[in-house]
Amino acid sequence: MDDVHCEIFIHRRKCSDGCQCLVTDAHHLADFDHPEYCPDGGRCTNMGKDHLNLYRHVPICKNGIDCDRRYTQGAQHLAQFRHCQHPCEFGGNCVHFHDQKHITNEQHPFNPPCPYTPFSCKMFAKFLQPNNGQNNNSTNQNEMNEIRTHCCRYSHICPWGRLCNDQSEEHLSITIHIARQMCPNGNNSCNQMMEEDHLDSFSHLNVRDMRLLCYYPGSECR
Repeated sequence: MDDVHCEIFIHRRKCSDGCQCLVTDAHHLADFDHPEYCPDGGRCTNMGKDHLNLYRHVPICKNGIDCDRRYTQGAQHLAQFRHCQHPCEFGGNCVHFHDQKHITNEQHPFNPPCPYTPFSCKMFAKFLQPNNGQNNNSTNQNEMNEIRTHCCRYSHICPWGRLCNDQSEEHLSITIHIARQMCPNGNNSCNQMMEEDHLDSFSHLNVRDMRLLCYYPGSECR
């Protein structure tokens, strides 16, 4: 590209917001280059990161997938808005995991929540402690396969909560990380580390929010 070329042609710069740009001002559109709109228009329900970075999209309807206007106003409304799940503002830390309407209408990084999480799912308890008082025979191995299938299909509350260090895609898809309040005493100065109610109420460094179940009753634990 030389000086003569630049004197004849205008070169628009790439918009820094790319596919996420929401500016509709004529001057902005004339001065900056943007990716093309998704060819599926308002029919697009693909919320994958790669797809969203490849195309611009019409806005998501505020009523999401429960919108009645897509039936009453038909093609015009469908051309202007997408009808898919809104990304949940809390993401993997969402506390509304048992609100079925919320889970249906908003997108989360985790699989459908187990209806028995956090405290009543026996399968997840065995998934965390597979050898807690059980023998490793063929029957138990078959049971463990069933347990793994359940825990991969449904998400459960991660015992480490906000202090979890596992950022793998697999872990984030099968667990929900609830951000519990940190101990107001601080980890080094807390003198309530032997109190069950306190440990159940506040997070502490190197201590699970949901501690493992001791195999022995409290009176027999040595």
